Amino acid sequence: MKKVLYTSALFLVSLMGWAQEGESEGELRDAEFVIEKDREIILEKETKLYEFIKWKPETQKYEPVNPGEFEVFEYDLAEEPQPFQYAKTEVQKKESDYYQYIKAGLGNYWSPVIDLSLVKPGNPNQTVGLNYKHLSFNSGPVDKKNSASSFNEVSVYGTKVWEKVKTNARFAYRSDVNYFYGYPEGTVVDREDIKKSNNFLNARVSLEDNNLKDNWEYTVLVGYRGFFDNYDNSENTLDLQGEFVFKDDIHLDVIYNVSNFNNTFPQNRSHFLGRPYYSFEFQDLKVDAGLSVSLQSDNVPDMNNVKVFPYLAASYELSPEYELFANLDGGYDFNTMYSLSEKVPYLNPANIPVNTENMADIEVGIRGDVLEKWYAQVSMEMKNMRYMPLYMNSPVDQSLIDIDYDPEIQRLFNIGLSTAYYLDGNNNFELTLDFNSYTGGLYDQAYSYPSTELYLKGEHELFEKLTFQWQYALLHGIKIYDAVNDQELKLKAINKLDLSLHYQVAERLGAFVSSENTIGQNYSRYFNYPQRGIQIKAGVTYRF
Repeated sequence: MKKVLYTSALFLVSLMGWAQEGESEGELRDAEFVIEKDREIILEKETKLYEFIKWKPETQKYEPVNPGEFEVFEYDLAEEPQPFQYAKTEVQKKESDYYQYIKAGLGNYWSPVIDLSLVKPGNPNQTVGLNYKHLSFNSGPVDKKNSASSFNEVSVYGTKVWEKVKTNARFAYRSDVNYFYGYPEGTVVDREDIKKSNNFLNARVSLEDNNLKDNWEYTVLVGYRGFFDNYDNSENTLDLQGEFVFKDDIHLDVIYNVSNFNNTFPQNRSHFLGRPYYSFEFQDLKVDAGLSVSLQSDNVPDMNNVKVFPYLAASYELSPEYELFANLDGGYDFNTMYSLSEKVPYLNPANIPVNTENMADIEVGIRGDVLEKWYAQVSMEMKNMRYMPLYMNSPVDQSLIDIDYDPEIQRLFNIGLSTAYYLDGNNNFELTLDFNSYTGGLYDQAYSYPSTELYLKGEHELFEKLTFQWQYALLHGIKIYDAVNDQELKLKAINKLDLSLHYQVAERLGAFVSSENTIGQNYSRYFNYPQRGIQIKAGVTYRF
């Protein structure tokens, strides 16, 4: 049962990772989820349909539950097969009559939602597919169409398993159109003048070792990220990553990023991380010990271009159910306009990316199985950062959000709890809770970051063919700086409840109804940017 629990937890975490590709600073996005409890189709989550795993006996790895800020899980995806009968990778073909899926609906803001997934069945060791998603709102909370928004994404992916290597490839294009509607009430604006269109290109190819006849293991990834907006800003980034292991003990992780950002002040930027470390065990103690060697090219005061810091990841088994863990690391976050614009769509087009230095990051905690179907982790983290990005409205135009990189040391103290409880096959719950304290820095505040974050979600099969899903999020303690009036303000706590019902009407046809911000709270994630009230959507799903 423990293996089943961990497999389920890791699967849900992978879905959450894909849903958030961004981090907790992002805008509260209106989202849609659909329930397909009885579906038998195989659908693709981002870049993978099946998970091909190079089989090798290994100890259980604990994974924390981390849903990310206000991101809704997608439940219209089939679970990936996990059984393996041979040492070599062998993809298990899932028995199914349906491989294609479409969802279409409409909401109270004249908000159409479309979700299409096409997968080519056949060879179980090869997958090719296409996904398309659309969600738009014809109006919003400020001056109707002046606060509209539109999101479109199309991705093509493929996976191929060879005798000695597994290959993955993905190409995606995403368009995110918003408007700078955070202007003072009564201001007369031209809608085209406040339009912000962010376009993202993402392509990557990866190779993963599938040969068990040698002592080496490796994973290599080559990727490209492109960012373009309607203010003539452009950014092209090359990402190289590699993980190499020799005899399960000697490890080398490598990351290299090089980027060219073009705006009023064009800049070429680079970042490198090399992390050699050695893995060993002593009775119940497991240790990864080495060095993190980092280089970055941003020429800013008081930040070095080279950083060498100890790397440590250790765990100690208290019992078969529990273990203590500790992590130590330091280096740089390679910030790009691609990643920053994913988090906050209302950024001032004049912003530029600057790296964040993680001077020291220490985490300790305990994790394990409270009960057979109940996993929990409690941790404490202390992190010192320089040039941490803070988000503040521009004093010149309050509808634009500036990034102010704090040049002084910002100290984060975090206490976190994550837990997952699987009552049975038809009911499960997940919760994460974080308390954050920020001290130091130029402003002695971490503007636009919450001090308390709570996320709770559940899924329940009420009866055959009817599934109910919900999630609740609370953000509290968000402080902002009003530069126009030279005062510090605290935003109202955000309470957001999302609900969804899906009923499988017939073998191929289903119907759904959902509501986001069900409480109907008038909240703002960023200063001067109120979000939409209750959003109700309904529609149909069809598999073929």
